[in-house]
Amino acid sequence: MDGSLIFTSVHYTLSAYAFCRTRQDRRIWAIKGVGGMGVPIWPRRSSRNNKGRVPLFAIGVDAAKESIYSRLRLKEPGPGYCHFPLDRDAEWFRQLTAEKVTTRFNKGRPIREWIKKSHDRNEALDCRVYAMAALHGLMAMGLQLNKEANRREQYPLKEGVTLAEVAVPVAPKIIMPKKPKILVPDKPRKSSWLGSTRDRWLGRN
Repeated sequence: MDGSLIFTSVHYTLSAYAFCRTRQDRRIWAIKGVGGMGVPIWPRRSSRNNKGRVPLFAIGVDAAKESIYSRLRLKEPGPGYCHFPLDRDAEWFRQLTAEKVTTRFNKGRPIREWIKKSHDRNEALDCRVYAMAALHGLMAMGLQLNKEANRREQYPLKEGVTLAEVAVPVAPKIIMPKKPKILVPDKPRKSSWLGSTRDRWLGRN
């Protein structure tokens, strides 16, 4: 594990401060989420203005969500493209995309906000936001992604499995059923039994 973030703004705040205080050399950082425009994903410096007097990093959650959603729009692999493990299910992706950005006006000034429906869950999005913040924290400490990627290419994925041996799942082909053909019966034809002879025979009475 290269780094870890401990969220301190909900429950057991003092316990979280105490946990992080003795583990800063292991890159276990105390954080809090800060919304609003102009707040960077990772701050330039931490703040000790808290009850625990520990370095507390303010994470720009709105900036992280903007970055994540812009990357989710990319359809072709390349810089910024998102790769996901194969075990992610539909519920996980619903949580990842549970929020949307809206604009409201306060005294004529536009304010962008991220909102979700009250019953929707968004844990997957929160986890990805803080994972991105942790990456930015490591980069602030000197991590170079290109060098790190080259270094990790030397290691197998697991138990000797190489990238070329990993099976890429192929989406099943969906065959739509053909539209059923509706057969309309022919209109009943007038019987020709007795024909005109019948008419002449009835006309004699």
